Amino acid sequence: DEPQAQGIDPRPGQHIILSEVMSAPKTDGCEYIELYNPTEEALSLQPYRLAVGKDVDSFKLFAFPDQSLGSKAFLVLTKDAQQLLRLYPQLSSEEVLEVALPRLLNKAGVIGLIDEDGKTIDSFSYDVSRLPKGQRSKRGVAWERKDVLLDGEDKNWLPARAKAGYATPARPNSCWLDSSEDDEGRGDSKTTTLGALLQELATHPDYRHSWRLYDLSGYLITQSEKRITTDLLNELSAHPFDVLVRLVGARRGLFLLRVQIFPAEGDAIFRSVKLFFPQQ
Repeated sequence: DEPQAQGIDPRPGQHIILSEVMSAPKTDGCEYIELYNPTEEALSLQPYRLAVGKDVDSFKLFAFPDQSLGSKAFLVLTKDAQQLLRLYPQLSSEEVLEVALPRLLNKAGVIGLIDEDGKTIDSFSYDVSRLPKGQRSKRGVAWERKDVLLDGEDKNWLPARAKAGYATPARPNSCWLDSSEDDEGRGDSKTTTLGALLQELATHPDYRHSWRLYDLSGYLITQSEKRITTDLLNELSAHPFDVLVRLVGARRGLFLLRVQIFPAEGDAIFRSVKLFFPQQ
């Protein structure tokens, strides 16, 4: 695909984002910063600048080469591409870009994507003090972005999961694949049907809810505003194909609709609905 014309759309989900950071690799490891394009079209890297440093008052800027990043694609930036490819043999050379990456501080620092006018498009401030105690001195644990639609929120970043080898360069983040774990042990949680969910909500007209739609890999496609009414769920029940086309575009297959319900009193309720959109 041809990359989008010059300029950056600053709206969440409409621009290249930071998606994973390895700031404290093992002795034989490599620092890296992973970029991700969540949009439906290729985007040029040229309008972006990468900022890396100690804090917002002390950082270095890096200009990207004339290169594009495909739709739903990752690109891993590192100083030593060959070493990174040896460490992660599942990577292809097209997914790695060797650049003069400024040194990443091990314990705490800031990373940002800014435009040519100096406006911040995306940013991440990391600090090992936010890690679980057992991981604060552990090397080789990458920071992963949880929600691609939430920009500039430090709480949106988590350590990569142990079962993923503590790093997922150029692959879906381990927290995306384990989206269902967020609800484990939190109130009432179960899988249901769309009809049963609507009936449950109709029984409690004072309830409000929010929803997120994931694909089979755990990638967050889109989400609602917080504490809304059932308008879209009713429309989805009445006209499933029309609504899914609007939500997922050209994608087909199995999707997971995760709904968080807010009763007037008490803990939140979680419901999961599997949606299948066949090839037409």
